[in-house]
Amino acid sequence: MNDFHVNLRKKNFLPFVGASIFSVIVNPLWGIFDYFLEPGLWFLFLKFRLGTALLHIISLIVISRPKFRHFSIEGIWLLAVSIELEIALMFPFLETNIYPYTLGFTLPFLIITIITAIPFLYSLSAMAISVLAFIVGFYVRPYPISFEETLFLSFFVSTSFGVGLLSSFLNYRIVKNEYYMHKKLDQLKSNFFANITHEFRTPLTLILGPVQNLLEKYPNSEDNQDYNLIKKNALRLQNLINQLLDLSRMESGKLTLHASRQNIVGLSKSILSTFESHAVTRNIELTFKSSFQRQELYIDFDKYEKILTNLLFNAFKFSEDGSEIILSISKNEKHVSIEIEDRGIGIAPDQLTHVFERFYQVEAGSTRSYEGSGIGLALVKELVDLHYGQISVKSVPGIGTTFTLKFLLGTGHLSKSELIDNPETKSTFVNAIFTDSEDVESLSEHNGELPCVLVVEDNLDMQKYINSFLSNDYHILFANDGLEGFQTAKDKIPDLIICDVMMPVMNGFELCRNLKTDFKTSHIPLIMLTAKADIQDKLKGLESGADEYLYKPFSGKELTVRTRNLLEQRRKLQQKFATNIFISPSKLDIGHTDKTFLDEVLNTIQKNIDNPDFHVDDLADKMSLSRVHLHRKLKALVDKSTTEFIRSYRLQHAAKLLSEKNYNVGEIAFRVGFNNLSYFSDSFKKQYGVLPSDYVK
Repeated sequence: MNDFHVNLRKKNFLPFVGASIFSVIVNPLWGIFDYFLEPGLWFLFLKFRLGTALLHIISLIVISRPKFRHFSIEGIWLLAVSIELEIALMFPFLETNIYPYTLGFTLPFLIITIITAIPFLYSLSAMAISVLAFIVGFYVRPYPISFEETLFLSFFVSTSFGVGLLSSFLNYRIVKNEYYMHKKLDQLKSNFFANITHEFRTPLTLILGPVQNLLEKYPNSEDNQDYNLIKKNALRLQNLINQLLDLSRMESGKLTLHASRQNIVGLSKSILSTFESHAVTRNIELTFKSSFQRQELYIDFDKYEKILTNLLFNAFKFSEDGSEIILSISKNEKHVSIEIEDRGIGIAPDQLTHVFERFYQVEAGSTRSYEGSGIGLALVKELVDLHYGQISVKSVPGIGTTFTLKFLLGTGHLSKSELIDNPETKSTFVNAIFTDSEDVESLSEHNGELPCVLVVEDNLDMQKYINSFLSNDYHILFANDGLEGFQTAKDKIPDLIICDVMMPVMNGFELCRNLKTDFKTSHIPLIMLTAKADIQDKLKGLESGADEYLYKPFSGKELTVRTRNLLEQRRKLQQKFATNIFISPSKLDIGHTDKTFLDEVLNTIQKNIDNPDFHVDDLADKMSLSRVHLHRKLKALVDKSTTEFIRSYRLQHAAKLLSEKNYNVGEIAFRVGFNNLSYFSDSFKKQYGVLPSDYVK
């Protein structure tokens, strides 16, 4: 069932309820007309009408239950068909008064097809059953009827049902076209919000980063008050951007529920405690009330944190200094209730119904100093609805406001896809960086030169910002789009790449996939910078081969740490492989392309192990790479030149043969491609510290 039909069923629920109630009340009242038209039959006809009314009451009760509401279209169909069949049952008993009952026979179908929008096949099947019942009713009728009357009635019924069928078809098409038009407009609006907020993230990084640097560099500066003011408002803007992104993802259906078992009491108390310092500053008393210490509830940790944080922030915003904010939790057999109560200015009754509307702001003059964006409460409502919960508000101007949340207990209301077993319960509002305390050995000392970092970023200010943090420790290259970055990476083979996601010509995802599937560049670790702060895009980036994923706005310190750690991981991998070339590449923590590359290199050398004329050019030809690219690739993966790698492989194979004691030193030298015994002995001693003849002693 597609989104349109789900929406159509929801839209038809209220018309179904209204039509059912109308039918239950009005249909038996038609017995009055029966009494005047057919006095001898009115009691029999009343039984028919009461039977139909009973059927409608049962269907109304059943379909009104939440789990059966999606059967609203079937309910409307049953409503129309049952009334038609009821009147068709009366035809065999009628001697006269055929015309008023025929009119009554056609009216229900006409009315229902005009006021509702149901799929054409439902209308067609209802019409077919009704017309068939009409024909049968007249066929079994024992009273004669003239040809002219038959012709007129047939024309009248067919015309009426034809009009009803056409009306149903047109209504359905109109509703369908309107739905997809609104959906397209909503998508355009959501894309606009998503794109504009993504664009905000890069300037935010360029505000927060330098300000944070100034605060750290000059902790006692007299300008710190101004720096903190800039930082505070930049973070506020960041929070608004995140809320807009959540709303746009909600509209596009990308914001999904990931509910896990949580202790709602402990979690709520923990979130409340984050406001304690702010409460002390404003002399506001924070009170937590709960008659129980633990209550398990299946909720989405991240989204519940946003719900409660927004409501508490709203309470602080509208509370006077020295007042009180109360968070209380209660429960019954069905749900848990959470109340956030403040002693603030309150909200006028005529505005309470609008507080959850997007971008709505309370207009009362006394509240203008508390003006906000009108986003937070709208997001709260959407997130509560996503949990199948309820949120309500009551307020008395001058006394205070109370928001009440209700969440269902158990998991019966959740689908399997909405439940997770191992939630990540780390707060999304805390940006913590965890690094090893152990000092990392200088990579410049190891390589003899500064490691090369390629920055692929179309924003020149962002390039300068990244360069300000990394240029002292790394040689920095720049590319302005994904395609230029890919060409630069293949030409220069940098030690690490930092790239943005949203770029012209070739975006970051495409660049990452191209890099990771190319033999020349597949080994290069890559950090993605992105303004897209949702899990789907993060997964997309990691699946395309990114090693790290960094959200904008980010701190320069975090970027520096992640760059250093990735290069350190690569160096440890080089050391591991360099000490034992015979280790299987499949056991190394490298990508599939690099494993395939190393396997092919090792197999090629092994096949030519006894050939003293097998050198660098031969291996490069076999690998379809230039000497330079093969050198850079091996240097990056195992920290050896091609010549060193071939010689090291020969010598490790020689050590293996010496351990087996099946051949003498001269034979082994020949078997591993050395035609000069003296050179073999010198090379072996240089690598293992002993002569070949002493290796097995």
